Amino acid sequence: MGTIMKYILVTIGIMFIIPFTVKADCSYEREAELSRIAANVQFSYTYTVDENGEPIFTVNINNLTNDIYVKDSTGSGLFQPVISGTGEKKLSYAAGSSVTFDIYSNDSSCYGEKLSSMYVNLPQFNYYSTNEECQKYPDFKYCQVWLNTSITPTQFQNELTQYQGQIDDQTNTIKKQSIWVILKDFWNDNKVLIILVISCLIFILGYVIYRFIKRRK
Repeated sequence: MGTIMKYILVTIGIMFIIPFTVKADCSYEREAELSRIAANVQFSYTYTVDENGEPIFTVNINNLTNDIYVKDSTGSGLFQPVISGTGEKKLSYAAGSSVTFDIYSNDSSCYGEKLSSMYVNLPQFNYYSTNEECQKYPDFKYCQVWLNTSITPTQFQNELTQYQGQIDDQTNTIKKQSIWVILKDFWNDNKVLIILVISCLIFILGYVIYRFIKRRK
């Protein structure tokens, strides 16, 4: 019985000692090198539109090496997607998704060491952008194809009504300024003729008044 207990104690000791031994083999220099490799990983995204008009995003992961691997945080536990190997990797997501990619060491001496995290926030598709109002007011802030926030129908309508009022005011101001500019340009281009015409009219009016007064005498 004592011999069996010794074997059990030795086995337990080895189970605890091995992780520390492996961890100790991960030198500072190697970990720093792996961190530089992780920092070189690049994330970008593109999108396509499916048959229902829904945008589907593809996140592209570049500069992966065999020294590291990436976990997608959208899963949990054993179901977290693991991305490894060299070459460009592609993952699909819905619009508006926020994904955290954790980068880990794949090196045997530092295996499983978390090196960095990268965050990819995909824009939210704006369904209001297809409305008739947005065809008329494409520059309205809530008529853009992509938004980083959600809006309610009431908020959209209230903001649009306010925006329409601003546009109308700007249009009226531009019209008034345009009339003034036209008159000013006409005066600058024809002021000699205008002065001559006004002078002639004043002379004719004065002569008519003079003749009228003379007849009454």
